[in-house]
Amino acid sequence: MKVTDIKKCAYCKKGVAHCNGLLFYQVSIQRMGIDQRAIQRRTGLEMMLGSPTLAEVMGPDEEFVQPVGNKLELWVCDDCAMKHPLCAIEEVGRSE
Repeated sequence: MKVTDIKKCAYCKKGVAHCNGLLFYQVSIQRMGIDQRAIQRRTGLEMMLGSPTLAEVMGPDEEFVQPVGNKLELWVCDDCAMKHPLCAIEEVGRSE
């Protein structure tokens, strides 16, 4: 990686090595959502057939989890990584 590719910390907006540390975090985060309709369909089929195993074989091969929004790639300095929870990282990244 070239020096021009280095990003700033998503939280403090300083360089990722500003705290005299040479370590930082590169975080990839993707918010996911469960498809409630797919779960309901599978549950109904399980109830009709009387077996989760049969429902898995006989039912459609559906995706139960879908991505919501785009994947984010952020850099976080060591200091900020210790201060902020994971769910806050997404909020910071979406505001950029």
